[in-house]
Amino acid sequence: MTRTLPALSAILMVISLAACTRNPEGSEGRRATPPSHDQPVAEAPQPRPLAPDQLPEGHPPLGQGGPQGGTAPVGGPPPGADAPQPDAEGRLTVAGIQWQAPAPLVYQAPSSAMRAAQYGIDGGDEGTELTVFHFPGGGGGIQANIDRWVGQMRVSDARPPETTRSMVAGMQVTKIDVYGGFGGMQMPGQAGAEGADGGYRMLGAIVEGPAGPVFFKMVGPEATVNLAAEAFDGLIASFRPAS
Repeated sequence: MTRTLPALSAILMVISLAACTRNPEGSEGRRATPPSHDQPVAEAPQPRPLAPDQLPEGHPPLGQGGPQGGTAPVGGPPPGADAPQPDAEGRLTVAGIQWQAPAPLVYQAPSSAMRAAQYGIDGGDEGTELTVFHFPGGGGGIQANIDRWVGQMRVSDARPPETTRSMVAGMQVTKIDVYGGFGGMQMPGQAGAEGADGGYRMLGAIVEGPAGPVFFKMVGPEATVNLAAEAFDGLIASFRPAS
């Protein structure tokens, strides 16, 4: 009996040592290896940006302007604060092009940071404006913009749009004159101007200047646009490359 106890103790000690050898780290050895922060993480595919001629009227190229694609950041200057101002003789310069706006066109501080300049019509409908845009990225093709402008109107077959092209001070100018209903600015894929009220007129001009095209657009009730039509032509005739 005395011999049996030491022998049994020796057997139990061998079994215990064997178990420790199989799992030297105990429960810690079963923990999963944490992921390495050095391993690359696959990025989600980013949507492709719209082409310039697919953007709404007046929208700057994506990636420019404030965080909302042209909206001034919170706490920043008000819209139009950085817009160019007319000189003492009423001349205004945008993107290397200078012009003068005859009466009844009246300069206004642009109501949007996307506008390079803005004019109201003295004695006309308060909601009618002549707006000026310049996009450093180009703003799309000339004909694509003309087609988009015309597409905002419900045009009568009896009075089709008129497009004229001319050279002013060595710069190509494309002008449109459209009568009909105004359907407003359309996003890509939206319906056109069907159902829009009639009695509107649109005057638009695109001048191809030294720093890219500059866009001029006036749309409103016929009576108001008629009031400013001669001044619109006078503005175009005054185009000069800025010295």
